[in-house]
Amino acid sequence: MKRLKSLVSEQSQIKHLSTRLFHPKTLVLSQSTHFEVIGQFNGTRIRYYAAAQKRFKEPLVFVAPLAINMAIYDLYPYRSLIKHFQNAGFDVYLVDWGRLGFKDRHLNFLSFIEDFIPKAIEVIRTHSGSSQISLHGWSMAGIFVTLYTAHNQPNYVKNLIVLGSPINSYASGYIGKLYRTINNAISHNKKLQQRIYSGLPKRLIHTPGILNSLGFKILDPKGWFDGHIQLLKNLANSNMRCDSFKSHMIINKLSKFL
Repeated sequence: MKRLKSLVSEQSQIKHLSTRLFHPKTLVLSQSTHFEVIGQFNGTRIRYYAAAQKRFKEPLVFVAPLAINMAIYDLYPYRSLIKHFQNAGFDVYLVDWGRLGFKDRHLNFLSFIEDFIPKAIEVIRTHSGSSQISLHGWSMAGIFVTLYTAHNQPNYVKNLIVLGSPINSYASGYIGKLYRTINNAISHNKKLQQRIYSGLPKRLIHTPGILNSLGFKILDPKGWFDGHIQLLKNLANSNMRCDSFKSHMIINKLSKFL
C-alpha cells in the first residue's frame, strides 16, 4: 500500500511540475476581478472596479509603483486588496503604468507629479462624478502621491494613504546613516558634485528591471530559496498556495484609514 501511495504521489508530482513548466497560465488566479479600462495615455491604463454595493461617494484610487506587477493588488479571488475595498463599498480605480523601458528614460518625478497623475485623477473624477478622491500610494508610489497632493492646487484629495514609502531615507537604520554620510561628503565638495551630477553618463544610471528584481531577492535570499523548496516539496498538491499573514495585516491596516 505504501509503495502504491508513493507511486501515485510521484506521478502527481511529475504531472504538476509539467503543468507549472509548460502550462503556467492555467494555474494563475491573480487579476480575476472584473474591471473596465476607462482611460489610456502614454502606455498608462486606468482600471475601474465597481463597488459591490456603493457606500462612499469618493472613489479609492490606487497609484501603483513603477516596478511591480499589477497582480499584487488582486492576488487571489479570496485574497485581493481591490476586492476587499470593493466589498466595503468603494468604487476602486487603479493607475497601471504599463511596462516602462529604456525608451522612457527621459521621464522624471515631475513627469508623474505634474503630468501623468493629474491626467489620471481628472479622468477618474469625471468618470466617478466625485470632486474628491481617496488616494493611496505604496512604496515609490507613496512618494508620488505625497508630492502630487502637496504640489497641486486645487487639491482633490480627501484622504491620503501612504504605505511603506521612504519618506525619510536617513531614518532607515544603518543604511540611512550611510546615505547621510555620503550626502554630507558630496554636498561639501563642488568638484565631486560636478563629477557625479554632470559627468556620469545617463546610460549608467538606468538599469534593467532584472537587477531591481535581483536586488529584492538579495534582501532575503533565504526566504526566496525556502519558497522554491516549499514549492518542490508540495508539487503533489495542486491546491498548494503560499499564504501570508502579512497580506492579511496590510489589508487590515489599510481598511482603518478610510
